[in-house]
Amino acid sequence: MLEEELRIGLPIQGIIKYYIYSFLELLPSQEVKINSYDDHVKISSYNLIKVYTNAFKRIIDRIEKSKNIYESLIPLSSDDEEIIEKVGKELGIAKADIYEMIQQYVKNLDNGKYSIVDLSNALYPFSIGTYSVPSVFNIEFYGFTRGAYFNGKYNFKYKLNLHTLMILIAGFINARCLRFSKKGESISVLIFPPSFNEVKDFVPKNKEEWISIQYLIENEAQKQAITSIYPIEAFILWLLINLPEEVTSTVNLYLVAISEPAGLNPASPMTDFFIPMRTLSLLMEDFLKGLKDREDYKEKLNKYLLKPALRYGILKKEKEDQLYEEEAMRYVKLLFVASQKNRLSERIELLNLSSRKYLLLLKKSTIKESEEKLAKLHSMMSHIAGKLIKSY
Repeated sequence: MLEEELRIGLPIQGIIKYYIYSFLELLPSQEVKINSYDDHVKISSYNLIKVYTNAFKRIIDRIEKSKNIYESLIPLSSDDEEIIEKVGKELGIAKADIYEMIQQYVKNLDNGKYSIVDLSNALYPFSIGTYSVPSVFNIEFYGFTRGAYFNGKYNFKYKLNLHTLMILIAGFINARCLRFSKKGESISVLIFPPSFNEVKDFVPKNKEEWISIQYLIENEAQKQAITSIYPIEAFILWLLINLPEEVTSTVNLYLVAISEPAGLNPASPMTDFFIPMRTLSLLMEDFLKGLKDREDYKEKLNKYLLKPALRYGILKKEKEDQLYEEEAMRYVKLLFVASQKNRLSERIELLNLSSRKYLLLLKKSTIKESEEKLAKLHSMMSHIAGKLIKSY
């Protein structure tokens, strides 16, 4: 049996290519070879249609696991809905139902409706087709061109077809791992491999059941009711503490947060940043090892430090609770630095700060319930700082 090849075109610029990287994570690594070139990736396999179809079947499984988390599989503006309706009609679906579209697309693949030649002609080069790009895939051009020195218009536009759009849709569903509200806006958080060369690091190894890194994050975030990614130091510490070591020691992450489209408003970029997980897991090795030796400390850090810090500025709380969250946020920023190697001065600073605040509370004749919570936080941080200094 001869090896078959399929080229998937890459856009010349924009975050849109990361949706394709996200799709590549879904391909069974044991059955496929993937190589990258300037303007495309080449997929090779002895049963390419089956491998390609299985990627979409994995997305169906992911949808089943996550269907109660998000209001919609792909957030759409009114203009985006018109695009999706047109794509749906090509698949024989009357309404803009993303789940139905994926299911029908898989049925068509299973029934042999699309050949390797059909896919090859549609997927390379990248911008082939008649459909406009929904705003969640094109956030730079919808969002960044509305800032200073831009008039809100741009001449560079991609045009896509059914197959490219289905890959982008699968990539979005795989990448999204968290959703929260900030100042009335709904924010979707997406995690991508930072480059093509790091796609392989996102593919689970020696797993009977395929589980994506994004699903691990999503699942843990749901269990702990994580409400934001700010301050970013708190979110990074939360990832390092709660994800398996086999993940944190092998991957780097590219995080993108987007303001979801609504009505006439398209999706727009909120923030994006590179998270060097591999480097941080090495720099924080002593700190993370100490947590593994004491599982109860991991739970306490989540409950009393990281979750309150991540609530700061997102949830409306009473003034006393805001004071607690402010303290948690300050501690997080200092701990993020102090927990790294060769940071003795920051560790001493953390110890002095937490010990002083703890002792000042103890000196009070009467302590409020809110102050008791703060005392526990100060005591915990003092203990952690002491452990870090001893391990120096």
